[in-house]
Amino acid sequence: MLTLDGCFIIELFLKVENLVQRHGNDPIINQSWMLCFIMRDLLRLENQIPFFVLQSSFEMSKKSLAEVPSLTELILRFFNRMIRWPDEIRDKLKNQLDGEHLLHLLRSSFIPSSKLVPTGRKDLLQLIQPVEKLRVAGIKFRKPVETAESFLDIKFRRDHGVLEIPHLAIDDSISSLISNCVALEQCFKHCSTHFTSYVIFMGCLINTPVDAGYLRDHQIIGNSLGTDTEVVKFFNDVGKDICFDIRQSYLAKLFEDVNDHYGNVWHGRWAGCKHKYFDSPWTFISAMAALMLLILTIIQAFLAVYGYVNPPQ
Repeated sequence: MLTLDGCFIIELFLKVENLVQRHGNDPIINQSWMLCFIMRDLLRLENQIPFFVLQSSFEMSKKSLAEVPSLTELILRFFNRMIRWPDEIRDKLKNQLDGEHLLHLLRSSFIPSSKLVPTGRKDLLQLIQPVEKLRVAGIKFRKPVETAESFLDIKFRRDHGVLEIPHLAIDDSISSLISNCVALEQCFKHCSTHFTSYVIFMGCLINTPVDAGYLRDHQIIGNSLGTDTEVVKFFNDVGKDICFDIRQSYLAKLFEDVNDHYGNVWHGRWAGCKHKYFDSPWTFISAMAALMLLILTIIQAFLAVYGYVNPPQ
């Protein structure tokens, strides 16, 4: 049965790339919507077959073909319809990826190359606050200026209080991929917890539809699920009842730095002042008018006292 499944998958990859002859009435290739469902089905954790089965089927198939790319490159081309890697990232991945099955291989394509060391703190490390509370504390949100390796490559610019979060276009396919990667990490102890950490991180940030709307307006997330409420529900559902140790997370230092910034009294007071008085042109004008009135009142009081103490001769 595994061999039959492997042959089907290899033939599918080859047909989609026009490397073998297509039949005019092919019920899969000729139905544009069918591939979306098949891609999601191939990445379900319970549907995985060992990668060596795919590799064996591929080696036998390519003997009859003149030129054919590597199996990894075929996989990346096929799933690029769903994931849409930048060209330079995909070119780099095709010679680097390895995995025990399709889901494991694709999950590996998102793991950032930078090795972030877990925090050495022994005390309890707290989860971070949602977007609205972090904004009041002066933390800003933006997409990275340069192309990130993946949406997992999150950074906190501590000197400027800026959270850089790569764009994630959330739709039914990507949400299914994330859910299955989290399930994979929960089932196999040798896996890192990158996707689990990401889901917990985004679940902390997105507590209400207002939080989701703010990230959407700043192009950090793209929402094809429906309303902002659906985004909140997705991260709440996928992050529910999972085992997670923040101290062993690749985002542990980021959690620590964000919490330290949020807990700083002066950061909070200054950010609260800016949020209250300089959040819009009208509040800024009102604040400036009040300041000018205060300055003029002080000058008037000074001149009155000065005239009383030093009357004209």
